[in-house]
Amino acid sequence: MLPEKNEKNLIIIVCSGASAKGFIPPDGALVIAVNNTINWLSRCDYWFTLDPENYNLDVIKGPKNP
Repeated sequence: MLPEKNEKNLIIIVCSGASAKGFIPPDGALVIAVNNTINWLSRCDYWFTLDPENYNLDVIKGPKNP
């Protein structure tokens, strides 16, 4: 869906650097989490990684069934 004319879209990409800790995404922003930020962000719309470390592979596999 295309945005309405003159509508501003806010897209925030949150990487896993120390300065991002405690970041709270503003309402209405589309949030893309990178690597392990998905574990501590209050919300995100998308997630991606290019890093095949175990903590990222666990996210790819999804939650474990009890």
